[in-house]
Amino acid sequence: MTAWADVGSWADLRRRGRLIASLDGREIGVLALDADGAVCAVRNRCPHHGAPLCLGHVRRRETSAGPGTYAVGSELVLRCPRHGWEFDVHDGQCPDDPAMRVAVYDAEVRDGRVLVDPVARRRARPTAPDDLADRRPAVLAEGAPCTTS
Repeated sequence: MTAWADVGSWADLRRRGRLIASLDGREIGVLALDADGAVCAVRNRCPHHGAPLCLGHVRRRETSAGPGTYAVGSELVLRCPRHGWEFDVHDGQCPDDPAMRVAVYDAEVRDGRVLVDPVARRRARPTAPDDLADRRPAVLAEGAPCTTS
């Protein structure tokens, strides 16, 4: 059994909406889900393209039965700020792609402190390459080739 990590105060998390902590060499984002102390913790790297996932927003999942119609569900998802991919805040699963999942961690508020278990409850699938965050994004200009370096 591992010791849970203290990543900050509940007051700070409530004020800021998120805390980012480095645990065992991985950047973990903790997000406040409500004002009563419900929190979630996920790896701060989108498995789609390595974006800082926790810069996105938690919201209720929207679905569509067809053009011009949509429904708001009860599931909370974290929406990636780069491409809009969504991941369930409780199990890390991408509802639109069963092959994609972000690592999730147990987290709770205890005595005004936010605690995270540094061992992932559910691992990412697939994991973004560790060097992905170091790559420059491809920029496509009209008439120019698309390259990365």
